[in-house]
Amino acid sequence: MTSITRYYLVVGDTADNGAVIMTGARSKHRGKNDAHEGSDVFCPVCKTTGVLKCVGPRISRKDMGVQIALSGDICICKCPRHPVFLVGRRNYGMTVDTTAAWCLHLGETIGLTTTDAGLSPNEDHAMKFDQFFQLIDEKTGEILKNRFYKIHCPSGVIAGYTDTSGFTKKITSNEAEEIKIEIFGEEI
Repeated sequence: MTSITRYYLVVGDTADNGAVIMTGARSKHRGKNDAHEGSDVFCPVCKTTGVLKCVGPRISRKDMGVQIALSGDICICKCPRHPVFLVGRRNYGMTVDTTAAWCLHLGETIGLTTTDAGLSPNEDHAMKFDQFFQLIDEKTGEILKNRFYKIHCPSGVIAGYTDTSGFTKKITSNEAEEIKIEIFGEEI
């Protein structure tokens, strides 16, 4: 079985560029409001208030009909690359079975695009589906930074090294695709 563990986000959690979740749901974890799709996010890089967008596989959990946010979800702001929310706490999450590989759902959800958020669209939104992944060791919880990977999808193979936060390059497509990710050892 292949699986990925994603962790719930709360107000105050940050993205890989320092963007901070400002608003949240009524549900709480240890006194902090859970973040949800549509939560306000302040981005210190582009100096705008963006919105949180839920992306990627998850077991649905909603508060008042709105999806609760997880690590790996993104901020829709004016930055050219969407900031990605990092793992906030390792004791509050879910593990999703990905045996059938990842199926990208971004374009099929009730989406918040940059125009929905009151921002002008850019070329980054020309493709209907886009996603990047944070690679984390299932056993140790260690973020796999600077690690060589290959993403196999119907349109070809995308290879590269994860960044210092363990994220792959973003892959884009005009349609949902199943993919497979190969992660290689540090010696490559």
